[in-house]
Amino acid sequence: VEVNVKMKKVYCPPKIAEGNPCLEYIKYQVLPWFNQFIVEWSADNGGNKTLKIFEELTTNYESGELHPGDLKPSLAKALNKILE
Repeated sequence: VEVNVKMKKVYCPPKIAEGNPCLEYIKYQVLPWFNQFIVEWSADNGGNKTLKIFEELTTNYESGELHPGDLKPSLAKALNKILE
């Protein structure tokens, strides 16, 4: 639960991948642990998206397709699973 609260405060500039702490967490912790990163979207927004390659994630993020408001909750969920 504390991860969720902390994640809301993490610096995560929209459309900027370089030096973005959230993307660094995904690159060095989530992808090696799960071999994928799942972004959870509602069915109205196209449903969940599974990303397995970091470059695909950065491309989606820099284009604005993936917003910090979508990235952070999915990252928090992944980190909570690692900590279990």
